[in-house]
Amino acid sequence: KRQAEAAERAKQREAKARREMSDQRKTALARFLAAKTLTAGDVGWAYLKARGIDLAQLPRLPGSVRLSLLEPWYEGEGSEPAHVGPALISAMTLPSGDLGAIHRIWINPDRPGQKADLKPARKMWPASEGSVIRLWRGESGLSEREAADKGRIEDIIVCEGVEDGLSIALMTPEFRVVAAGSLPGLDSYVPPKIARTIIVAADNDWGKPQAEALLNRACARLVTEFGKR
Repeated sequence: KRQAEAAERAKQREAKARREMSDQRKTALARFLAAKTLTAGDVGWAYLKARGIDLAQLPRLPGSVRLSLLEPWYEGEGSEPAHVGPALISAMTLPSGDLGAIHRIWINPDRPGQKADLKPARKMWPASEGSVIRLWRGESGLSEREAADKGRIEDIIVCEGVEDGLSIALMTPEFRVVAAGSLPGLDSYVPPKIARTIIVAADNDWGKPQAEALLNRACARLVTEFGKR
């Protein structure tokens, strides 16, 4: 009887967690859709350009990255934001194509190229496991689903950060580019069926044993679990 009661309580907790996650993802999607498209001269465009990323050189703008001018930053579980300011806000989508989380980088509007003086100045919300920022569609310009429908097989570049991903898209626009947001994000990345080779553009974390071990595990997983090169 105690086991049955414990199982029922666990079931109720799981159902509550699913409802809360669904509500949080709806709120995250609303925040992303409320943000504006990046435009030449705005603070988001200036932040990227100061970091060597000139979006004007891309044949099209990445639809997964927008600018929120008044993005709240919360410290811990506080009910009131400790900071409100401009942030690059990116859609992190699940393999289904649904939004799983948002990735935000708060920026300093008075110092182009600099993040806001917040710790951390980057946050993902809600739980981002299994979701990534699909930054660039490569030479085809097709979504992963559209590419699959046409029977395409592609090489995909996966990195951690938005800035890295956009830099890679500028250098090699023929490749599809995905940003995992973090090393744990890379370790939970589910490559699409169209992927032939996964090119992992790693951060400069050499000399950090924990980061190196996680990177190696994530790369090995892409081979052993998904059969990718």
